[in-house]
Amino acid sequence: MRFITIKTPKIPIPRRYPEEGTIEEGSSIAVNVDSICSIEHRNGLISLFLSNEEEILTMFTSIESAVDYIQRAPSMSMGVS
Repeated sequence: MRFITIKTPKIPIPRRYPEEGTIEEGSSIAVNVDSICSIEHRNGLISLFLSNEEEILTMFTSIESAVDYIQRAPSMSMGVS
């Protein structure tokens, strides 16, 4: 399992607010790269779609830049104790 950090845009995100567990706009989130199923350009934004059908809006400007980042981003340290 490999986690990377993704930043979400600072715009209202249509995600059933204020439901607990939703992603706040403009936040950084950890994403398991194995759970990314597709990357799409929708409504002027690049979205990641996860295996649980969750959509994550991103700050990427193209699908190509998203793929490049996902492939080359450093993994997050999970701090094993």
